[in-house]
Amino acid sequence: MTNDQRQNVSSDKFLGAWLVTEYVYNPNGRFMGTIHQRRELEQLDNGNIRVIQHCHPDDRLAEHPMGRFTGTPVFELQVDGRYRRYLGPAVIGTGIPWSEGVMTGSGVWPKFGYNFRSFGFLATPTRQLTGGKFFNATEMVANIVGVAMPETETETYPELDGAVFANEVSSIWQGSYRLVSPSGEVLQEENCERRYAENGRWRDVISEQDYLFDIQERIICRNQSETYIGIAKQTGWMLEAELYEKNGRSLHIQEVLDSSFGNLVSLRHWYQDGELERVEVAKLKAV
Repeated sequence: MTNDQRQNVSSDKFLGAWLVTEYVYNPNGRFMGTIHQRRELEQLDNGNIRVIQHCHPDDRLAEHPMGRFTGTPVFELQVDGRYRRYLGPAVIGTGIPWSEGVMTGSGVWPKFGYNFRSFGFLATPTRQLTGGKFFNATEMVANIVGVAMPETETETYPELDGAVFANEVSSIWQGSYRLVSPSGEVLQEENCERRYAENGRWRDVISEQDYLFDIQERIICRNQSETYIGIAKQTGWMLEAELYEKNGRSLHIQEVLDSSFGNLVSLRHWYQDGELERVEVAKLKAV
């Protein structure tokens, strides 16, 4: 293992034992039940990380596909530069960090029989917002949003509760903003602010950029020179949206709210003609 690999592993913010509660929704947004996990990430002598998940779906999921997500699956994770390679046997795929404590992943659970897209957002060092989607090829079977805390910080499984809309928590949010290239290079870092109007419309101010988002039946995003139009969907404490502009640009948004702790994490992927152009990460705190 190289010195860079050792540094990447030792500084991995997700290492250790975590208690996790995942809220399972059908593709139509209907809540179906919860899964409790004790998730262990152990550094191995060969430089890899062993991931062990002790999974306990509740009785409400008995007839649901996620009801089979039980037992103790194990896989190894290899640090490969900025990437995390999921080597199996339980999971095969790749994780991509976009900022400190912000990662997305994709791959397949061969034995479980589903492919997935996942996310892990550290809103604070001890509060992780986590989840993802499970698919049968392109058919979604579950959409999941959850929360995790280190076992050293809590004796019980953490919960998401309270308001599911950020404007119901506070009209003003402030925090950090990071602009990242597709290769992971940090292009810009600064403070940012979000302000909500009474109708749920919000304005993000980042340096000289000023984005206005208007969600009704559709979502519209405007800045000084462009207007994006798309569709948004709320699933529990998670907002997802895809927006498109007539000149081939598009914006994909994922935001997860932890209302009881006043945390909001926003991840935005910008594309030009289908090619990833940049990624924005904002970690906000209710004021």
